[in-house]
Amino acid sequence: MKQEKRYFLIVSLNLCVLCFILQIDKCSAVDPQFVVCNKSVNCKYGPRISFPFYIEDVQESYCGYPGFGLNCSEQGFPVVHIAGNEYVVEDIRYQDHTFQLKNSIFNSSVRNGCVSDIKNISLDNRPFQFVKKSKIYFLSKCNGSISGNLSKHMIVFGCGGENGNDWGYAMFAEDESFESALQVCEKHVMAPVEMLGDEGSNRDVDYLVLLRRGFRLKWTASNCSECAASRGHCGFDAINYQFKCFCTDRPHALSCKPSSKPLCPYLPVNFPV
Repeated sequence: MKQEKRYFLIVSLNLCVLCFILQIDKCSAVDPQFVVCNKSVNCKYGPRISFPFYIEDVQESYCGYPGFGLNCSEQGFPVVHIAGNEYVVEDIRYQDHTFQLKNSIFNSSVRNGCVSDIKNISLDNRPFQFVKKSKIYFLSKCNGSISGNLSKHMIVFGCGGENGNDWGYAMFAEDESFESALQVCEKHVMAPVEMLGDEGSNRDVDYLVLLRRGFRLKWTASNCSECAASRGHCGFDAINYQFKCFCTDRPHALSCKPSSKPLCPYLPVNFPV
């Protein structure tokens, strides 16, 4: 009889422990999207990456906003690809929704980039706008007819190898010789740059300095502040194409609600003596 009682107590104890574990698991379950987007992921160098940006192939796309996917380059910098150009993301200002880009051809690890590799930039179908933009035009495949006015705009493209002696012109559209250059050059591409102070009136600015500085874009995306204030993680539902706030219990429209999860009860366990 005593042995049967002990057996009953052991079985009861095991059942209590099992119920306790199940109850803990139930009350502590967290929405998996909240867990995934809670992980901080950054490149080795560069600014902090947060919504609306996300790192492709490392983070789930729903942790960011469509069109804001970044990659980490082999050198460890965050980069974005626009119209065939790779741009290094040098700075992100989340408060005013702007970020600074420069063509990776002119990254600090490279003294002179290959200008011939630059492609025209287009922001079509991108949620970005130029904050302040001037345009440098690079003209190549030019014939030998060089006037005195054009000679001061001549540059070596610095590609190295068999293209090491390639040359062309770096000009602004406002330069008086621009139309003449178009007559003698077959190819031209535009690179956006940001002019500061009185640089706009000084057309003798070093083009390489401007290219290394890059330009700033302003983005348009859902506001994350209300969700972040409620301790949620901002994301995007691509199926319904709408912003989502990932919370511990489930996704919400704008912000996390007070949790309706049951509190984990204290379950006393009396061990047999």
